[in-house]
Amino acid sequence: MSKALIFRKVNPAKNLRHIIRYFWWIELNCGNGTEKFSERIFPDGSSEMVFHFGDRVNRIAADNRSQPEPGCFLAGQNTSHYDITARGCLRMIGAKFHAHTASFLIRENARRFNDTVVDLAAIWGDRVKSIHERIADAATMEDRISVLEHFFCEQFRHEGGVKFEYLNSAVRQIVESHGCAALPQIAMELGVTTRYLEKLFLAHVGISPKLFAQINQLQNGVRLLNRDKTKSLTEICYQSGYYDQSHFIRAIKRFTGLKPSQLQREEMVTQQPFLDALAS
Repeated sequence: MSKALIFRKVNPAKNLRHIIRYFWWIELNCGNGTEKFSERIFPDGSSEMVFHFGDRVNRIAADNRSQPEPGCFLAGQNTSHYDITARGCLRMIGAKFHAHTASFLIRENARRFNDTVVDLAAIWGDRVKSIHERIADAATMEDRISVLEHFFCEQFRHEGGVKFEYLNSAVRQIVESHGCAALPQIAMELGVTTRYLEKLFLAHVGISPKLFAQINQLQNGVRLLNRDKTKSLTEICYQSGYYDQSHFIRAIKRFTGLKPSQLQREEMVTQQPFLDALAS
C-alpha cells in the first residue's frame, strides 16, 4: 500500500549540535475506516523525543505486547524490531538525540527506557503540556523548532563533564564507521579500559558498545540493501563490513525478524528518510 509521506529534517542550532542530531517532522495520511497503515521498525541506535498532533500510533513489540504512543513521549533504545499500526492522519515532530545525550537530559539511567516509550508528563508534568501546546500553536516549522530548542537549552545547562566527552568521542567514532570501529582502539585512545567504556554505555546509551556497533552496522546494511536492489547480498555484506554473508543474514534476522528477501520487499514508508539521513 503506497503512502505519500511528507518528511522534513532540520539541523539544530550550533549550540545544540552536540546533543541533538536533527529535528524531524512527519505527515502521513494513513486512510480511514477499515484501511490500516502498518510498518516494521528496526533498531537505529538512538533515542528520541516525539510530540503527536494528529491521530495516534500503536506499537506492537516483538513479543506481541501492544502499547499506544502517548501524545508526547521519550522513546529509548530499541534492541529489537517492533511494528507500528495507525489509521487517520499522522502529524508529529521529533528530536533525534545522539545515542548518549537523552540520559543527560532526563538525568536517569538509559537502560530504564530500553524498548519502550515513556510519557513525558511522567517526567516533567505540566511543563510538557505547555511545550506541547506552544508547538501546536506555532505557525511555521521554524517556530516549532524554536520552542524545542529553547526547552533543550534550558534543560542542558549542566552536562556530564569528562563522561560526556568520552561518550561523545566513542559514539561518534562508532557511528561514523557504521559500526566497524574497533572498540579496544577507541578505549585506548580515550585512555580508559574497555570495561569502563562499557559501563558508561550501559548507563548513558542503554546498551553495550558492542550492541550499539552491531545496530549501526545493520542500519547501514539495510540502507545499502534498500538503496541499490541490483547489488547482490554478498556485495552489500562486504560493503557493510560483515565478515561473510552468513553473519549478515543472522544480523538481519536478529534485528528485523525478517529474511533478507523479505526485507528487500518491505515498504519502508516512515523509516526510509531516517535511513537516508545516515548518509547526510
